[in-house]
Amino acid sequence: VVGKYFSLADASFTSFVWTETTGAQLPPELATHSGVQIEGINAPGDTIVGQSQPPSSSAAGTAFRLKSGQPVDDLGIAPGHSYSTAFRVDDSGDVVMGASFTSGGSRWEGFVWTAASGRRALGGVPGASSASSLRPLLDVRGAPPLSASGEHLVGVAADGISHDRMI
Repeated sequence: VVGKYFSLADASFTSFVWTETTGAQLPPELATHSGVQIEGINAPGDTIVGQSQPPSSSAAGTAFRLKSGQPVDDLGIAPGHSYSTAFRVDDSGDVVMGASFTSGGSRWEGFVWTAASGRRALGGVPGASSASSLRPLLDVRGAPPLSASGEHLVGVAADGISHDRMI
């Protein structure tokens, strides 16, 4: 289980991974990162994704993947964007879906990252504005936006007239 709790003492969220054995804790691989936001976990529970600021980075936040027994993977930020977040991961832990954002989050650029080929921008969507890109849906009436195999995804794109199109 992954989650977040809010601390009234310092008005901040803290992300955690909970298991019956360890309880709620931040994985030790992320202990040197700041601003950790865990956004997703795969079905077997061996891979988590989200956003953090690695100790060697000046970015506001960078999408990451952490697969059990491996170092943290920095998934990068799209050129011209300020930060990125990974939202979902497939059951193998090898396909990640996320987005990069401009300052203020006014523009998204969806991406898929694979262990085999790295980060790939999802690019434009037919009928969508040129400034838009596919962004992941966080919930589609209980359906996950990324299939277990990582081959299919669901998202939204703006059509340039302030309407969203489901993809």
